[in-house]
Amino acid sequence: MERMVTRVRFDKPNIPKPKRVAAYARVSSGKDAMLHSLSAQVSYYSNLIQNHNGWEYAGVYADEALTGTKDNRDNFQRLLLDCREGKIDMVITKSISRFARNTVTLLKTVHELKDLGVDVLWLSPIYDSPNDDMGYDIRDYRKIMTEFGTMEDFDELLEETHKRGMKVIMDLVINHTSDEHEWFRRALAGEKKYRDYYIIRKGKDGGLPNNWGNFFADCPWAKFGDSEDEYYLHLFSKKQPDLNWHNPEVMEEVKS
Repeated sequence: MERMVTRVRFDKPNIPKPKRVAAYARVSSGKDAMLHSLSAQVSYYSNLIQNHNGWEYAGVYADEALTGTKDNRDNFQRLLLDCREGKIDMVITKSISRFARNTVTLLKTVHELKDLGVDVLWLSPIYDSPNDDMGYDIRDYRKIMTEFGTMEDFDELLEETHKRGMKVIMDLVINHTSDEHEWFRRALAGEKKYRDYYIIRKGKDGGLPNNWGNFFADCPWAKFGDSEDEYYLHLFSKKQPDLNWHNPEVMEEVKS
């Protein structure tokens, strides 16, 4: 029997190129606490980018002890230059206000980002917070953290970005609140409604409610107020009590 050989062509797989991601960090003074914060931010962003599937590390740009306009910050200018030269696809920063403190300079920066082809600003948490975990411990969902400006500043940023066809993504943290949030304070004061907003459990056999671990420490349980045998769940820091998503009132409150 005559054999037939057919050449089959396989298309080259369309493997997406990794997104080249950089980060920007800044502190406004050379005090030890500020420099420690800057070091922590640089380490956090480096690990975040390098461990993210689909991202290529493009560097962390950092300026220390520099306030004022963006023009006198060498590494910020270097970041913009690398963006202009097409070396970076996405920039991560704690808040857009890291780019500029006052609204006028900030909006000028937004304009420039638009000219560079940026069409989305993704803001890490900028809500009112005691800042135990870089803003991820929210004290008030309806206020802006003082160091990032005012609600009026945010409204102007939102209006100006939308005018230019850009979008703003807000990082809304709803796994937990700050322990300084009004809901948790009212739970500590004994209001049953707000106790049910959180996950509060009695200990077992003189110990913890269970043997879970958490992201920040070995134990995700902390004593609830002055109680001897009640604990609240915190899968992150002790200052971040977890919300009880089995309670439909929590969902409605967050949606409102």
